[in-house]
This record gives sequence, C-alpha cells and structure tokens, in this order.
Amino acid sequence: MEHLTMADPRKLRVTLLAVGVICGGGLIMSAVPGECAGPDPLVIVDLDAPDVLDLIGSNEGVSVSLTGEEGERALEVRVEPFSVHGNKWPYVFFNDRYFREPSDLSRHSRMTATVRNATEGLATVSIRLSSKPYNDGGRNLEGEGFVIPGGTTMECSLSTSLFRLPMNDPSSIQMLMFIFPANERNVVYRIEEIEAVYDPVEGSPTERLLADAEDLLRQIGALEQRVNWDALAADQAAALRQRIPELAASVARVLDVAETAETEGWRGTYNKNRDVVVATSRRLGEFVLADKTSFHLWGRSPYTYCYRDALPDFDSPTVDEIEVSMARNEFRDATFMVTACGETVDLEVRVDAERTDLTEAVQLRWSEFVTPPGGEEYADVLVPMDGPLSIPDGESRELWVTFDGRQHRLAAGRHALRLELHDRGSGLIRSVPVELTVWDFELPSYDLLPNNAYVEYHNSEIGAKVPAQGVRHMKMYGVNTVYVYPHELPWPVEVDEALNITTFDATTLVDRIKPIQQAWDAAPGEERLRWIFALTGAPERLVKDEGIAYPSEQWRSVLAQWLPRFRELMTSLGIADDDWMFVLADESSESVLVTYEIPFAEMIKQIDSRITLSCNASQVISDAAMAERFFRAFDVLQPSLESIKESPALRDWLRGSRGPVWTYRCQSMAGVDRNLYDYYRVYAWDMIEYGITGMGVWTYCAQGESPWGETKRGIGYNLVFKHRDRDEVVHSRRYEFYREGADDYRYVQALLVAAREQGEAAEAKAHELIRGATADIRADVGDVNRCEKWRERIASEILRLRGPG
Repeated sequence: MEHLTMADPRKLRVTLLAVGVICGGGLIMSAVPGECAGPDPLVIVDLDAPDVLDLIGSNEGVSVSLTGEEGERALEVRVEPFSVHGNKWPYVFFNDRYFREPSDLSRHSRMTATVRNATEGLATVSIRLSSKPYNDGGRNLEGEGFVIPGGTTMECSLSTSLFRLPMNDPSSIQMLMFIFPANERNVVYRIEEIEAVYDPVEGSPTERLLADAEDLLRQIGALEQRVNWDALAADQAAALRQRIPELAASVARVLDVAETAETEGWRGTYNKNRDVVVATSRRLGEFVLADKTSFHLWGRSPYTYCYRDALPDFDSPTVDEIEVSMARNEFRDATFMVTACGETVDLEVRVDAERTDLTEAVQLRWSEFVTPPGGEEYADVLVPMDGPLSIPDGESRELWVTFDGRQHRLAAGRHALRLELHDRGSGLIRSVPVELTVWDFELPSYDLLPNNAYVEYHNSEIGAKVPAQGVRHMKMYGVNTVYVYPHELPWPVEVDEALNITTFDATTLVDRIKPIQQAWDAAPGEERLRWIFALTGAPERLVKDEGIAYPSEQWRSVLAQWLPRFRELMTSLGIADDDWMFVLADESSESVLVTYEIPFAEMIKQIDSRITLSCNASQVISDAAMAERFFRAFDVLQPSLESIKESPALRDWLRGSRGPVWTYRCQSMAGVDRNLYDYYRVYAWDMIEYGITGMGVWTYCAQGESPWGETKRGIGYNLVFKHRDRDEVVHSRRYEFYREGADDYRYVQALLVAAREQGEAAEAKAHELIRGATADIRADVGDVNRCEKWRERIASEILRLRGPG
C-alpha cells in the first residue's frame, strides 16, 4: 500500500477505514476532512479544437458553424422551418467521433451548457447523454428539456446523477445530443461552454459512492457488536465471523479503485463498483437473520424496488402487528417482507376474523418477479396467493394484504383480524394481529378525476385475451377513459359525384365499444366511462378518393357529413356528448400545431362547435394571435407533467386556457433507482399545486406483452398484465401507487366538500391545510411517509367537520 501523508485527508480517511475493518473487525473512526474545493471544471466539448466542426453530427434541416474569437467560441446551430425539412426532431450530436476517449462526469455535480435562443419565441431545447455512442431510437438517451425565451441565454444543467438506464455509466459518456423544436421559422441557437462542474452542496456520484462504501464499512465493523452470537451454534458463529473480513475486503477494493480514480478516472467502471457496494450491503441481512428460525417478517417501504436477495438490516422493523386506516369505499394496502431462514419455506397465509364479511374483503397477494431487457430482475406483478408460496433459504418475498372497500361494504369503526402464516415444512405458525380502522365517510366518485391511462385494447395481450377482466380492473382502480385508434374509426368513406357520403361502416368501432361497455356496466360502481378517439392521419384516412385532398373545400364537405354521422353513432351507443372527445395528433411540435392541428381543430369547430377537442402538446406558441386561436379551438389541454414542472413559461402560458388542464406522464419505471413514490403518488399533489384537474399515465396496457415472455414489451410502462398461466388480469405494484395518488386527490376533494358545508371560514381553513400539505409533500419527495401523514390529518379534519353520527 502506498505511503500516505496528511496532505490528502480524504485518502487517509478511506484507507484507514478499510484497514481498520479488515485487520480487527473494529472500526477506526474516520478523520474529518478539510474543506475541499473539488475537481476543476471539465471541458466536455472544446469549441476551439481545429477539427470540431468535422466531428459534429446533425440531421435534416440543421446546419452548424462557429462564431466568436478563440477562447470565446460558440457553436451556432441554424434550424430551417419544418415545412422545408419535415424533420420532427432536429438535432446535433457529439459521439465517439468526437469523444475518442469517453468523458468521465462521475467526479462532477452537473454538466452545463450555455444556450442562447437568438430568435424570437420560446424554444424547448433538450439535452441528452448516453454511454452508448449512438442513438437507439431515444431508448438509451437520458436528459432534460429547457424552455428558453427568444433573445435570452440560459445555463442548462444536467445532474450527473440523472442516469437510471443500466447501459449508462456517468464515468463513460460517449454521446451528447442537443434536440431542437420543429417550428415554422428560421431559428438560430448558440451553444457555448459545454463543461462539467462541481458544486460541494450537490456533491457528485463519486462522493456518494464513497459515502455509501464508508457507511457500509462502518456497518460491517459493527457486526461483531450487533449480532446475537450467544443464540448461535459454535460452527454457525464461526462461519458467520469468517464472512466479515470477506465483506470488508470487497468494499475496500471499491475504495482502492476510487482512490485510483481520483487521478486516472473510473474508466467506465463506476456502475460496476457501485453494484459491488449494493450487493455487499444486501449480504448484511445474513447477520440480521442469524438467530432467526424458519421465516422472519420485516417491514420496508413498498415504494422501494424489491429483489429476491433483499434482506433486512439492523434497523428494519419486525412486523408484530398491522394497522390500516381507510375510508369506506377505497382500497388500502399493508405490505411486508417474508424471508426464509435456514431452509426453504412453504408458506400458507390466511386471514381470520369473527365476521366473514371482513375476511371476504381481504386480498392476499405477493410480488412476482420480472426482468426488464438488459436490467436486473425485480418484483413488480401482484399475483394472488391461492396456495403455498415457496421461498428458498436466504430469499425474500413481498406480501400484500389489501382491504377492498370498492367491491365490499365495510362498516365504520375498528375491526380486529388475524393474519396466520404457516410454514408447512417446519410446522411453525405465526399470528399477526391486524387492526382495521374504517373511517365514517366515503370518498367522492372517481368521476371527478378524468383518468386517461391510454387504455388501448387493440394492441395488447390484455385486449387480445382478457379484455373484460381488464375493463373491470380499470373501473375498480379509477381509470375511466378508453383510447381508440384511428384504424378502428368508420373511414375511409366513399362519396358520389355530388360528394355525398355513400358508405359509413362503423362495424369495427361498434365491435370495439360494445363489449367494453358491457364489461364496464357489469362491474360494481356507477362511474362514468369516457372515450378518446384519435383522428391521427385524418387528412389521408377520411375519404377513399385520393383526389379529394385536405384541406380543400371538397374534403371539408365530406368531413361536414362524417362528423354528424359520428355523433349519431355515439348517441345510438348511449355515449353522452361530454363522455367522448377527439384528439388530432400526438405530442405535436409548435410547427405542427400552427400548420396543422389548429387549422384542423378550427375546421371541426366550425362544423360542430359541440365537439370536445383535446391536445396533449407541451409546446408554447410564441405568436400571440395563433395562441389565441389555439385556446379557442381546444377544450382540454393535456401537456406532460414533466414539461409543466420544468417550464415556468409553459405554466404561465397555460393560464390562457379556457377549459380544464389535464396532464400525463410517460416514463419507463423499469430498473433501479426510480422514485416510484414521486412518479405515481406525489403526482396528485403536483396536480393540486398547478390546478390540474385530470391525470394520465402511459400506459394501462398499450402495446403490452407478457412480462415473462421473450420481448417483455411494455414491462416498464404497463400497469396491468395477463396472468402468467390463467385467463385473468394481474397488475403491477405501480398500479396501487398510482391509485393511491388518485385517492389522495379524492381525499382533498372530500375535505373541500365537508368544509363548504360548514361555511366560508371552514373552507378557508381547509384550503390552508391543503396548501400546507402540498408544500410539505413536494418539498421532499424522498420522504415516502409524507403522503400518509397528511392523509391522516385530512381524514381527521373531515371527521371533525362531519361531526358525530
């Protein structure tokens, strides 16, 4: 080992920790490091390099040049109007042609690029990074979008901790891409000072890995004191003690690599070493379980990813009792972990209560494992426990106890139940008391919350094999909108010489709608079912005669006949006017909005102003007159939640909407380190903050295939799946989180209703409570207990306002 001096206290601290644990099992306290300025800024793209222009890639409609003097160079990017190039995603990129050696960002806090929108109007510039030197259809790119007003310069920053995809390693970046909006004007952008910087407040991936490794060494060093050695047989204790230096050595090797990385970089091994720390930390559970027999019950946050080898740590609570509180008409879950200790466990679980109506309202499920392409296996799909659950020695399973107030009538009050867990092999039985508190009020109907999860039955395994069960699931969990694709609409039509429609075959559409309606009506509840019909490609799809082209008067006259027939069809199917709408395109750019969506929407409104039109673009239209036309034409706006959160300009612009603003999310949750709590549960509180009244997520089942099949398509997006072996629907743990978010929204509305009944003072107090909850929950989305804390407070206030009886 090299000789170290006090000149580098960080290196001394790391080495002492490693030596202390390996040599004695005791912990040598770490030295306190002095203030460290951190690494110097790292130039990612050197715009003064003589060949830099030759190494930049771009696509159609984009040209690049350099401006400014040496030392102050800027990359000037010119994007032509969309009508000239027809490219929806203009971009420039640097890949391994420029990055002859991968760029290591792991010692820095963020990558920054100074970008100027040199033209008028708002522009969303997206910056994406990847360890792969190519663009795999966007699937390997990670980053953010930045809304830059015209004539202004913005420092765009990407955290070096943003990477979630397994193929991306912060110590090996070989792709940097700038994506620009497609619009109808010549636009000029200037990019300069592309570098990685360090901020001691934010830290860096390397610092976090070091902190995790050092904390892990402390835990390993404390094992001798924390294990109940007296309860172990001598040979078991000896074997366990031998593992301590092995675990410490594996972490010490990571710290040695980190020391070398200070001067030489991680060289693409950051993720590999991080995984060593994660895997080693999981093994500490073996010491926690050393004195346990048969199986051990312990608690953890359900919002945490769950793995086969997930084991408790010394701070994990033992599950001795379960307490659940709920309104009369919702679902509520209690989750816990079961770990097999010493041998395979064949676990039977049942619920007992004095009243059968209580036991009938309980569902017992466990989280089955799936493996995303290129990722690590984790538990995601909840399947019923209808027989013994086999848990191999040293493995864990997550169990879900769900109380169903949606399909069963639960009386208000406190109810006592018992959860019986029986290991058929050892004969051990453990009884866990359950206290269920049912509050004496009901939540308002899901009708108050339009919930579009892109339920697409035409392109999914659910739709092909178990559509009726899928409909029942969506109704039970508050998803109330079905999305119908254009190929199922009654077109193309044929016309005679006078342009009168002579055919209008709605068979395909009727065959899609009626079975869904029947399954919806057969499921419990009186909620409304909504429909979204996609008119995507209408100019080419409407009429069979190719000589009748959009937007000619001939084409318009055909549309003027088609729309009334479509409305008549809806009426004949019992679908009310406010239960269906059209969308014209998907996530349009400003150019597509201006040149196509707005004129088409205006055409429809001129023919029938009663038709509801929705638009899910997340763009800001810079021209004031065109923006006014947009707000007049569209009734429901549904930009993405990420765009709303990230763009003050978009939030300001949306104030011009004459109708409701809904939103949606569209990110894969497959893999590790995703904040499931924030994405699904805090979602509702973001809506409350921004005054959003409708939610959505892509997707309920669209394009979904079996998560246990070869392609696993949709595994990180879909909320429901077909059961592995049966013609039944099972759903992801994430569906429960999404439903909890929707129910939080219902709790807030229930509070407001109760407060209004008591007068203005009570309503003002309720709004103050809601503002406090919203601010507190959103202030720390890493604290997964905050939503529950505020739900309890809101429920207490509802009960107080309602009074006894």
